[in-house]
Amino acid sequence: MIQKFVFSLLIGLLLFGFAFSWNDTGGGVCTCSTNCTDCSDALNSSVCSTEVQLTTDIASAGGDCIPALANFSNKIFDCQGNSISGPGTDIGIHTNNQENNTVENCRILGYNIGMYLENSTNTTVVNNTFYSNPSVGLASRLSTLNNITNNTAYNNTDYGFSLTQSSFNNTLTENIAYNNTRGFRFDTACSFNKITNNLAYDHSLYGFYVTNSHWNTFIDNTAYNNNDGFYLQSSDNSGYPFIDNTAYNNARYGLYMFFVDINITDTTLYNNSRDVEVSTERGSASFNMTNTLFLNPAGTLVNYTNLSSSDIVADGDGYSISWSASPLTLPEGGTSFAQKFLNITTVSGPPSIDSLTWHWLDSELGGYTETLFVIWEYNSSGWGAAALNNTPNTAANTLSLYNHTPESIYGILEYTAPTPPVDDGGDDEEPECESDEDCLNECYYCSIGNDACLLRKTSECGVDEDCQPSYEKYDEGVYMDIPYENKDMDPEKSKSKSKLFYLCEECQCVSYECFEDSDCPDGYTCENNTCTPPECFEDEDCLTGYYCEEYECVQEEQPEGEEPEDGGPAGIGSEEIGEEPLRPEQPPFPEPAEIAKEVVPLLEEAEKADDLDRELWETIITGVWIALFIILLIAILYVIFSRKKRRTRKK
Repeated sequence: MIQKFVFSLLIGLLLFGFAFSWNDTGGGVCTCSTNCTDCSDALNSSVCSTEVQLTTDIASAGGDCIPALANFSNKIFDCQGNSISGPGTDIGIHTNNQENNTVENCRILGYNIGMYLENSTNTTVVNNTFYSNPSVGLASRLSTLNNITNNTAYNNTDYGFSLTQSSFNNTLTENIAYNNTRGFRFDTACSFNKITNNLAYDHSLYGFYVTNSHWNTFIDNTAYNNNDGFYLQSSDNSGYPFIDNTAYNNARYGLYMFFVDINITDTTLYNNSRDVEVSTERGSASFNMTNTLFLNPAGTLVNYTNLSSSDIVADGDGYSISWSASPLTLPEGGTSFAQKFLNITTVSGPPSIDSLTWHWLDSELGGYTETLFVIWEYNSSGWGAAALNNTPNTAANTLSLYNHTPESIYGILEYTAPTPPVDDGGDDEEPECESDEDCLNECYYCSIGNDACLLRKTSECGVDEDCQPSYEKYDEGVYMDIPYENKDMDPEKSKSKSKLFYLCEECQCVSYECFEDSDCPDGYTCENNTCTPPECFEDEDCLTGYYCEEYECVQEEQPEGEEPEDGGPAGIGSEEIGEEPLRPEQPPFPEPAEIAKEVVPLLEEAEKADDLDRELWETIITGVWIALFIILLIAILYVIFSRKKRRTRKK
């Protein structure tokens, strides 16, 4: 009976032990199941030199399921469609300083990060699904030359795919991110990546987000139903393709660029709140756009516009471009060409777009006379007085504007000038102009029909005289024609009612309070074109012991040995009379804060704790095997001595 009990116990313990082991199937291929340790040991074993296959769903009780393993390089880990689930902390699969691995066909959920590539090279991540992770589906840091293909990330709390801190020269192809907070992230020196055929939708913030990362290639990516489709900032993408991308149904921007050098080609945009917005506050930026399609809200090639532009966006300038419906009325003699209208509007500064070019196809010309095409402008005041360009390039099928400040809706019209009045036989007057070049300066244009130079709608003036006297006004905003010198004003309030002088600079009336002291009220001095008040107007403006003389506080004669009260004139204290009181130095204007933080701050102490837990577990397993071996040895010895004792008794 004792023998049977010992053998049963031995077999049970052995079976229990083997339930936590991996299986060598030969040829460097192994299988694992049941728990994370099982698979980790297999991936770290030299016996499993080629591939480890997961045969069942596994779950982690805590820590990384597949931690960074010393011997996990040049191997394939194939989950075969099985899942790896966690308790909401740490990492599902973590590679650190590994290379030439493939992770495929895994479903990873419930970890802080589903999969984390750290200092890893030439890793292929293919056909995996990362979902319901509290932070990120797939994260990459300091990793290069990795191939991330045909993966899906959804329902992750923060990012679907996040590349940070010098993750460069990676390829992301045919991946899908949806219903995360953000879809795809490239943050801080994540350069030279190739992002192709990826899809991002249903995110509360960005579909694709790029910041401080340069020279990435974006080809045939789509972003829809996000807050922002493509959001790029503080990056240089000049010389690298941004081609065939599509953004639609995004709540704010289809394509937003802040301080970005970029060349956009064959991009399609529709039904975004703003299809394109470009701006900068840190210096100039180069923005070039070729054959960009602004489709109608349904996304069809009806009532659409094909636009190209080339612009150096000056510091502080910004503007947006979006599809627009046709205004209700058209100018006399104008007919819309295929309902091609765009809303191009200033967002900040006074931008001047270097060039804007409208394109059309020969197939669209049925029923229209191309030579009559013009670009016309419509704003809150109605249609402009004349076309902005009435000379279409019929060979290239284009119309262009140059150095134009956007402010309204622009459309291509077929325009026929109204019939001129009948000649009464009198002498014809010499026309003032035949083209814009005949006008005094760029503030004027040559009006079609009446051959006269007129101020452009964007111009307040052409010469200084255009600003006088209508621009002689007071700070209260009241226009007055009473000569300034006849006004009876309280001297203390003189500055608030100073006369403004205007000059015409770059077609705008620019105000100056003064040019010399005589332009200011009595006692004031002209400093930097501003009337500066004197130290005092009357004795009451000075401290006790001082009186006002010629707008300066002068100390009264004091009996010998006495000091003036309060140490000086009003508002000056111990400083010399007439000096400006010292002001604390103002702090510098803060730079914009970093938008995105590191995905998961893996603390060194946590890593050490994980290592101690792993060592303790390995020690326990080793102890179990030693105990099993001792029990087996005792059982064998017991059987041998029992049989020997029975033979001795028989004899």
